[in-house]
Amino acid sequence: MADDCEACLKALGATEGLIGFSWAVAAMTEVPAMLFGSRLLRRFGDDYARYRAEVPLLLPAAGRKRAGPPPGRQGVGG
Repeated sequence: MADDCEACLKALGATEGLIGFSWAVAAMTEVPAMLFGSRLLRRFGDDYARYRAEVPLLLPAAGRKRAGPPPGRQGVGG
């Protein structure tokens, strides 16, 4: 997948510097997930574990479909 992103950026005319910058930004966005994931799991327990199992990382709208709103959330106006 990583090679696909790089190839796509190259096809769009991105320079090597811009591609490197995109890798740096991608790496920096992973750090909070690594640092705080266990804290969220301890704090919210089973609800957070179910949410993690149902929602793919970074692209919640892609991949698996969910039956309803995230745990602890009601629908709009409810």
